[in-house]
Amino acid sequence: MVVMIDEPSAGQYYGGLVSAPVFSKVMSGALRILDVAPDQLETMPIFANTNALIECR
Repeated sequence: MVVMIDEPSAGQYYGGLVSAPVFSKVMSGALRILDVAPDQLETMPIFANTNALIECR
């Protein structure tokens, strides 16, 4: 899928700020309609300053 924004306004013109949110909403809806299963969320352990193990998603 391609998202093209003609003459973006509000001072934003980068793809990550303007077209990426549109792509995300439309594509997630389309994948839901097509019954495509989401990717498995992977957890990656990270260490905080307290030496406690925290899972980051």
